[in-house]
Amino acid sequence: MRNAESNYFAIRSKLSRLRRRQLAIQSCNGVLWFVGYGFVATATASLLEGWLHFPPAIRLPLVCLLVLIGLWLLVQKLVLPIGTQVLRPTWTPNIEQGLAREVGRYFPHVGDHLINALQVYHHLQQNREGYSPELSRLSLVTVWDKIKDLDFNSVAPWQKLQPVVRFTVIAGLVFLVSITLFSKTFNIGAMHLLHPRTSFRPQLISAWEVSPGNVEIVEGDSVRINIRVKGKYKGPILLRWRQSDKKVFQTKQLLAGPENVYSYLFTNLRESVKYMLQAGEESSEMFTIHVEKRPMVRLLQAELIFPPYSGLESRYLQDNVGNVTALKGTRVRLYLKTNKTIKQGWLEFDRGKKLPLKPLGAELKGQFRLVRDDVYRIRLIDNKGYRNRNPIEYYLNVTADQKPVVRLPLPGKDVDLGEDLKLALQINAEDDFGLSRIRLGYQVQKAVQVPGVKDTTLRFIELKLPNQNTTQVQLDYLWDLSSLSLMPEDVVRYFAEVWDNDAVSGFKRARSQVFTARFPSVYEIYQEVTEAQDEDIENLKDIFTESQELKRKLDEISREMQKNPDLDWLKKQDLEEIAQKQERLQKNLEQIRRELEQAIERLEKGELLSQETLEKYQQLQQLFQEIMTPELQQAIEKLRKAFDQVDPEKLKTAVQRFNLSQENFLKSIERTTNILKRLQIEQRLDAAAKLAQNLAERQELLNQQLEEIASQQLKELLQQQEKIREDATTLDQVLKDVKEKMGEFNDLQPAQMDSLLQQMQDILREMAQQNQGMAAGNKSTALKSGQMSQQDLEQLRQMLVNLKKNLVNDQKKQVAEAFARSAAELLRLSEEQEQLAQQASGLSATSPKLNELAEKQLNMLNYLGKVSKQLYQLSQKSFFVTPEIGRAIGKSVSHMSSALNHLTERNSRAASNSQRLAMGGLNEAVLQIQNSMQDLAMAASAAGLEEFLRRLQKMAGQQQGINQQTIQLMGQGQMTLEQQAAMARLAAAQQALRKSLEQLQREFGKRSEILGRLDGMGRDMDEVVKDLRNKQVTRKTIERQQRILSRLLDAQHSLRQRDRSRRRQARPGKTYIVRSPDEIPPEILQQRERFQEDLLRAQKEGYAEDYLELIRRYFEALSRKMENLEK
Repeated sequence: MRNAESNYFAIRSKLSRLRRRQLAIQSCNGVLWFVGYGFVATATASLLEGWLHFPPAIRLPLVCLLVLIGLWLLVQKLVLPIGTQVLRPTWTPNIEQGLAREVGRYFPHVGDHLINALQVYHHLQQNREGYSPELSRLSLVTVWDKIKDLDFNSVAPWQKLQPVVRFTVIAGLVFLVSITLFSKTFNIGAMHLLHPRTSFRPQLISAWEVSPGNVEIVEGDSVRINIRVKGKYKGPILLRWRQSDKKVFQTKQLLAGPENVYSYLFTNLRESVKYMLQAGEESSEMFTIHVEKRPMVRLLQAELIFPPYSGLESRYLQDNVGNVTALKGTRVRLYLKTNKTIKQGWLEFDRGKKLPLKPLGAELKGQFRLVRDDVYRIRLIDNKGYRNRNPIEYYLNVTADQKPVVRLPLPGKDVDLGEDLKLALQINAEDDFGLSRIRLGYQVQKAVQVPGVKDTTLRFIELKLPNQNTTQVQLDYLWDLSSLSLMPEDVVRYFAEVWDNDAVSGFKRARSQVFTARFPSVYEIYQEVTEAQDEDIENLKDIFTESQELKRKLDEISREMQKNPDLDWLKKQDLEEIAQKQERLQKNLEQIRRELEQAIERLEKGELLSQETLEKYQQLQQLFQEIMTPELQQAIEKLRKAFDQVDPEKLKTAVQRFNLSQENFLKSIERTTNILKRLQIEQRLDAAAKLAQNLAERQELLNQQLEEIASQQLKELLQQQEKIREDATTLDQVLKDVKEKMGEFNDLQPAQMDSLLQQMQDILREMAQQNQGMAAGNKSTALKSGQMSQQDLEQLRQMLVNLKKNLVNDQKKQVAEAFARSAAELLRLSEEQEQLAQQASGLSATSPKLNELAEKQLNMLNYLGKVSKQLYQLSQKSFFVTPEIGRAIGKSVSHMSSALNHLTERNSRAASNSQRLAMGGLNEAVLQIQNSMQDLAMAASAAGLEEFLRRLQKMAGQQQGINQQTIQLMGQGQMTLEQQAAMARLAAAQQALRKSLEQLQREFGKRSEILGRLDGMGRDMDEVVKDLRNKQVTRKTIERQQRILSRLLDAQHSLRQRDRSRRRQARPGKTYIVRSPDEIPPEILQQRERFQEDLLRAQKEGYAEDYLELIRRYFEALSRKMENLEK
């Protein structure tokens, strides 16, 4: 049973597949018939309509007939067969038996067996006839065995579609041929058929006449198209065109012109063009304008070969970049590739030059030299003779070889020359391609010119470049101007010049900024120094104010620590900040000290200080050293260590010690500031006396010149007189400043300056009268006023000297009297302290007299405080209140305080011992005061200096030898063993000289006039020794050695000036009147020449600058004597 059913369903599955195949074949058959009919009907109807132009009455029925035939064919061949199959049930016995019958007919050996078996199987379901079920199933099995291997697809093969496919293909070919060969007719007919009810007009254009039609032109040319329309059409036509490589048409409506000609101009054609014409439904055939390409450059390569001096390597520009920007003299090589073979090519320049190019097929090459800005084009001709049109213009730009740049960063500003007349220069030069030469140029401008003569001569010093053609150079040069015979207020204008290495256009020169080096006058030195000192005083005041604030904060922290020794983090930070600020104040103070030292040196070299004032300034420098005590720095370090140890007691002790050191620092600052203010008064009185003397000497010289010249020549001396008058105004301001400074102290009398100021006003008035007289040519008035000015200036100088002398003597007297009073009071206190100690020594602890002694001890302590305060006030205006006096009094205060405590504790023995120690401190203080009084009385003595001067002179000679040898070894590069040994010997010699200096300081160290000159020299020697040992000698080393030598010479110079045995003569510029002198005897000329030779020989001997100055002045004095003989 199961086998029969499975066989039935297998047979049914094969029949079902056969049915689907038949349905697919029927569908394809219907579609192909319909498509083929469509091709035939459309082509036939369109061509007939295109040829015959049926009216709507015929066209509409024709279209309807064709549509109906198509619909009938579609229904018969496609809709009905498929619909019949679709509308039937999915599967029925009739369908099954029909398919079985077709299979039996196709396969003869199957015959009716398959349909019979299926019918028996279906009857078996009801079995009304009573068939044997087994026989029925057996028949189904038997049939299955016959058909299971049969291919039912062969019953319905696809080959049945061959006729209809052939029909459809033929119809399609006919359709394609129709629209290809008769496209215009087909299109017209199709358009008419699509509008069957529309009436179409008959054809108005019978032919198109197009000129030139198909044509060939050259790229860039223009073509005019002329169209004539044959027929009855008179309206506009439409021009449609496109480029050969494009698909989209552009359109342009054309109107008929004269003689019914339509015209259009194609301009500047670059590509081939296809075009056609259209008028309504009529259109022309497609025409072609073939564009022949002009020759053109497709690739341009430019190689730049730079001039040899530039040192630049050749390089290529980017492809197709013909613009050239390069140095003059650069060779430009061109390599070109074109779009076709080139017959001829050349470069055409704007300036008229033509340069041929060498053609190699489609390539060309050539070269030219860049000498100026220009424009060039590339001209080409191909084998047909066509030229390239509108060639690209390429620009040639000559890059200028930039001028070199030179600077003078050192000193980099206008400077004043020092006494050694040496100027350290640093020259920085730079060029884009190289330097070839460098030199230093200068011009000397005299403060006072000879009338009618102006020296504008530029002089030069050739310098050596380290490397030829180097692009950058930094040259250090020490310029010695001593050979220029400069006078005060002379100015040297100087600059650096360099040349580049441009061998093409010529070497270019550059000049640095012009700077000036001025030999300052005493007036300028005074002005600069006083301004610097005023600033130092203001800085000292700032330090004092800030120190007071630090002291206040420190006192506050100390009080809090008394209550609570444990400080919180914020308070510790405050302490650290205080310590840092204190260190900064010390550094600022050191800076002020150095500036003050430099100011003293300038004043001394300008002889604007008396020896007495100079010694006081040197004492002030020592006072600066006392301010910056090691104890204060140690207190700061111990305070910081206490932070790390976190010990409240140690921290408290460190804070107290720091507080005490800071209090002493504050007092020292106040004392230094006050003393510096007083010294300023003495200094400015010294300077005023020197300025008055200088003015008197210059006025005397002017008066002499006035006597020797005629009235008509007075104006020639007017510039010199105006300069004297200008400097006199400066002196007047100095006197006013002195009066103002004196008003700051109660013990000074500013009114003393009134008579001097009045005298100064008289001088200024007399100088103004002289100026007016000289301007008016009135010689007698000018001379008289000048002589009065000279006398008043000399008188003013003497008044200033006397005022300074009286001021110093009064101050010394006041100090001596204050010392005497303090000494007497301390002696009385010492005697009372001795008696008190004797009374306390024998008392018992229960004695009622101890209270009385304690009260006396307290009164003595208070009185000692009063004396101490008086001495502190005295120290604000005198150096002679020494630290030893303060320490002795401090010891007495400490022991008196201890004695008072012991008496309060009723310990008479300990109190007596403390009282005796206090008495010893008082006696020591009296002794120190007596020593200070002796020093005060002998302050101007010069005893004991001769031995010191001799040893200083010896040390100066040794230092000079060391300096010269060091300069010879400097800048040797890689040193030989012999040079290294020489350097080591110099280090040993410098160290030995350092030890000699220390011995000298130990022997003469208590003399303030010596300490000031040698201060800081030891540190410089240590640095020089270090450099020599490390074999690292630099310009700073040389500068330190020069400074050491200068200070040794200055020390001798200043000490020899104590008695003012030598005064430098003021030598202002002279105005020389040309006159015919008498004949000079030959022996006098020979004598003068011998003097000059001796001077040159002295210079060659290598003497120090100070000695050379003395020698030079000696020869000048001899020369002046010879001049007097000549007269």
